[in-house]
Amino acid sequence: MAKVVEVGSRERLDFSRIHTTIPIPNLLDIQRDSYRRFLQMDQLPEERENTGLQEAFEAVFPVEDFRGDCALQFVDYTLGDWTCRCGHLQGLEHLRQGCPHCGAQIVVADSQSREVQCQSCGQLAPVQIAHCPRCDDTVGLRVQSAVEECQERGMTFGVPLKIRVRLEVYQKDASGTPTILDIKEEEVFFGNMPLMTEKGTFIINGTERAVVSQLHRSPGVFFLTNENRTEFTAKIIPARGSWVELELDSKNVLHVRIDRKRRFPATVFLRALGLGDTPSLLKRFYQPDRILLKSGEVRIVPSARVAGLIAGESIQEGEDVLVEEGKKIRRSQVRKLEKAQVPSVKIHLDELVDLYALGDVTDPESGEVLAEAGGVFERIPDLVHINKPAVVTAVGLRSGRMATAGHIREDIIHRALRDGQGTNAR
Repeated sequence: MAKVVEVGSRERLDFSRIHTTIPIPNLLDIQRDSYRRFLQMDQLPEERENTGLQEAFEAVFPVEDFRGDCALQFVDYTLGDWTCRCGHLQGLEHLRQGCPHCGAQIVVADSQSREVQCQSCGQLAPVQIAHCPRCDDTVGLRVQSAVEECQERGMTFGVPLKIRVRLEVYQKDASGTPTILDIKEEEVFFGNMPLMTEKGTFIINGTERAVVSQLHRSPGVFFLTNENRTEFTAKIIPARGSWVELELDSKNVLHVRIDRKRRFPATVFLRALGLGDTPSLLKRFYQPDRILLKSGEVRIVPSARVAGLIAGESIQEGEDVLVEEGKKIRRSQVRKLEKAQVPSVKIHLDELVDLYALGDVTDPESGEVLAEAGGVFERIPDLVHINKPAVVTAVGLRSGRMATAGHIREDIIHRALRDGQGTNAR
């Protein structure tokens, strides 16, 4: 049996067998409410939230010159002309009244209604807004052309956008501290802002256009892997701004792409974020070790990276043998060496493989650079046979735990999300 269903002001017959408990929502309200929150045109400047146009203006301003002598500050903006019929009353403040119950300020959206609900306490109050003494009309939005007229004459249905800016001129003293010399404030025309019709559409040059909701990638960090799960790539997708992609090439070198453009080494990206030079970058991803070269011997300061290396000497503490010559150093022995405060341990020269210099290593006599910072150190024998003692700070011994590409990506991502927000291109 058919049921009578009220849809707005109409009555329709419903022949469905399944009972509906939740009414069908008005899908046009999604677009209208979203655009209303974006404009906030019926709100006073002190009532607006930091979203939409307000957030966009505050993100761009202030605009300063390169010398710092003047700055353009954003004050507020207005959309459309809010006046009565004759233009005597002007401003949104005439659409505000006090609540008789809680004393809060009530925003009157419909001036033709008899009662209005308080946004604070929820009580109903009679509408008591100001009427013009000349035309007996209330303040409302005055649009130059209606929707039908815009469609007929090929015009855009919208209102003027005006912003109030303040120009501040500074004067610097001998110490460089700026003081305000002059202030000028003025309201300027910024452009025309299209308005949304009741059907959720726009009238642009006489043509009715609709906005289609789109699905965007959620902001965050996304990791991808190949079929063998041996290589990983990552993407940093911000809420707004440029995408950052991290990828490996055929030589297992980490590169960065910004907005899918030409790639460049990841170290250049880290330097652009202000993470320092090559030694500073190596210290962020590796634990450096100090290698002492003296009298043809190679000695290393005890650390977790020493575990697995073959000792070149025996070390005793009383009757307890901490390390035996010719045997690998175990982790338990490393803890004993650190507890006994042994300054260094002699190791064989063959153990120094896959070694990278933390800083430039030079010959103290000739000044020749034996290893550049960040480069592979392949000339340890040349430095060993130098008569003068030397201290080499190096990273990346074979038996130590090295920071892989995954660790580097993780650190880049964390620092990009935390520090990259402050490096906005102007």
